[in-house]
Amino acid sequence: MAERCDDIVARCRLRLAEFAVAVLGLDPYDWQINAYEDINDYRRTSIVAANGSGKTVSLVGPAVLWWLYCFPRGRVVLTSGSWRQLKDQLWPAIRAYQSHPAFQGWTWNMLEIRTPEGGFTSVFSTKDEKKAEGYHATAEAPVLYIVDEAKGVQDGIFEAADRCTVTRYLYLSSPGPAMGKHYRCFHDEAKNWRRTKVTSFMCPHIRPEKRAEDLETYGESHPLYRSMHLAEWTEGEDMLVITPEQLRHAIDHPPAFKPGEQWAALDFAAGRDENAIAIRKGNLVRLDQAFRNTSTVQARRRMANRLKELGIESHNAWGDADGLGLPIVQQMAEPVDCGGDGYRIKEFHGGQPGEDTEHYLNTISEAWILGARDIVNGRIRIDELDPETFRQMTTRLMEWDHKGRLRVMSKEDMRSHGLHSPDRADVIFMAIWAGRSSRGVWTEDTEVYTPPGSEDWYHDSWTEGPVTCEI
Repeated sequence: MAERCDDIVARCRLRLAEFAVAVLGLDPYDWQINAYEDINDYRRTSIVAANGSGKTVSLVGPAVLWWLYCFPRGRVVLTSGSWRQLKDQLWPAIRAYQSHPAFQGWTWNMLEIRTPEGGFTSVFSTKDEKKAEGYHATAEAPVLYIVDEAKGVQDGIFEAADRCTVTRYLYLSSPGPAMGKHYRCFHDEAKNWRRTKVTSFMCPHIRPEKRAEDLETYGESHPLYRSMHLAEWTEGEDMLVITPEQLRHAIDHPPAFKPGEQWAALDFAAGRDENAIAIRKGNLVRLDQAFRNTSTVQARRRMANRLKELGIESHNAWGDADGLGLPIVQQMAEPVDCGGDGYRIKEFHGGQPGEDTEHYLNTISEAWILGARDIVNGRIRIDELDPETFRQMTTRLMEWDHKGRLRVMSKEDMRSHGLHSPDRADVIFMAIWAGRSSRGVWTEDTEVYTPPGSEDWYHDSWTEGPVTCEI
């Protein structure tokens, strides 16, 4: 364990815990008070905290203000693996104290504070390693070096920080992959650091219902539950998006069918692998067709005709438009007399950022991971699957990228591991994604749906014949 420092910071006129309560008026949790004391007394402090613990606002913000308050000529160097979190969450929380009498005379700029005596904050992006170095403390101008969301920061930033003469280091993050500097602070470099692990059980504002729901969804041994609530690092290689046991249980114990609007998802093989169509109606999702055809024109027309046959409006259909799929989607939209199908569907770009860019690398990863959660949690009904589709849905891994975001293993990496392209599974999760937040579709927040007609769609339309899967 890191040794206590007998220096100017440990002996300063107002301890961080006292400052947080007496000056800022905070009512910190026990773990936050302990963290304040560690920052006060130890040169190197590292904290790993469950998702939603509030570490950025409750620790980083008070530490920044305390440092400049106690050391008017001091400097705070600050970066984060999540620039959006720093800009949109941390800095507004700090700026909320701008009019506080304790900080009279300070200059508040965008991502910068300056004291009349020459103290200042230096905030930089992790993309610029050159700005990470060159800070050297003196007795009158001590340096506090903070790296928030450290799991997403490259080692080069930490190496640059080590070249500085720093009075205090504070590295914080939610857990990610079992690698990187922040991980090493708790493992092979643990003796150099004062360490704190914050679970969701230590945070009264995290609802027990949320914890119970995630426990039921994933199980205590699942990497996501361990990361989100137990603040444990997880090995990316062991992270199946959905396990065979989870999918089998969901199929054997399906939720009641809830009717709703009809949606379609298409994946184009472009002469390779399989073309596939999945349909969603309300909370029920099924694979409609999977087939091979070396002619993209014939495959495209077959898919367009099938959707028209099912009565699916073109604006309720999505086609994989990454790579070779884009010209097929465009050709499908062309008028019939111009060689097209007169069926303008929407473009699905799985490789582009999705709605939650902080936690998921791209849209296809978000679709798979959130879709799997909907299946396991009984929000989506999946009836019996053919063996190949079942296999595709239960063999794709999640991985952590260098910024701590989740992504699904790419098709290229799957092929290198001897796995088939998950075309059938892709359209199933795309179909779940298409209807998750759409008007008129049943979701976890909308228990009742009034269909536009009175047709018994599930029993009449979806049981007429087997899924067409051609090998």
